[in-house]
Amino acid sequence: MSYYVYETRTFEETYKGVPMTLKLTFEKEPLPLEDTFDNDIDNIQQLYHDIDSGELVYFCAVMKAYINGVEFGWDSLGACLYKSFDEFVNEEDGYFPDMKQCAMEYAYNNALETCKVLKESPA
Repeated sequence: MSYYVYETRTFEETYKGVPMTLKLTFEKEPLPLEDTFDNDIDNIQQLYHDIDSGELVYFCAVMKAYINGVEFGWDSLGACLYKSFDEFVNEEDGYFPDMKQCAMEYAYNNALETCKVLKESPA
């Protein structure tokens, strides 16, 4: 299933000496606000208004990690509500650094496993 992508950002990182390309997409969140937020705490109608007016963005963040152009890892976080995509990326102690770390670790481990399988297979 594919979703509408609002924006994509690319980062070059190294994990345990392995260069990786990370692609972060901000995708349309399929869950309605009512399934994520409590109207007793958050005014859902006001949140919809703020999203429609551009004061807030509501999205699913998807981080994919590539080694030599091949996707080996990913991480995602749904139901993100921020003032901007920049706020998500630059937030101190936010989810973005954890997503990068998880995607890179996943990619590294998958690449190692793939190398092991290829090494053990007959030529």
